[in-house]
Amino acid sequence: MLHIGFTTADAFIEKYRHHYHLILTGHNHKPFCVMKYKRDSGDCVLVNPGSLMRMKTDQAKVVPTVYMYDTDTNAIKKLTVPYDEDVFAEGKKKLGTVETSFDDFVESLNGGLTTDLSFEKNMEAFLSQNKVAPVVSQLVWEIIEATR
Repeated sequence: MLHIGFTTADAFIEKYRHHYHLILTGHNHKPFCVMKYKRDSGDCVLVNPGSLMRMKTDQAKVVPTVYMYDTDTNAIKKLTVPYDEDVFAEGKKKLGTVETSFDDFVESLNGGLTTDLSFEKNMEAFLSQNKVAPVVSQLVWEIIEATR
């Protein structure tokens, strides 16, 4: 996935390290902690604790964390928040039923319509099965003829 307009943690710290000892961020669901040394005034720490609540199945393996920061020493410690590893287990049990229902739903959308590899045959079938004004049908066929 390409993210446009983002700043790396290292670049962010480099830009703000002379102004702050601790930078807290959010919105990124994956936890991380980056520490850089500042010659003139100590360390700068950038912390993103990640997602505390696992709301979607793609977060099933996320370990909820918090960070403890010591203002005197600028030390940081990552702590794991107690969590239920099988929080999505109930959803997994229902998934088979959901998938079957979804497949049935998709099949019902088909409505018996079959398609051909021929664009013209598909257009002819579409125009005959739908209420298309004769003038529109005529324009469609004129355009198709003009592009041959």
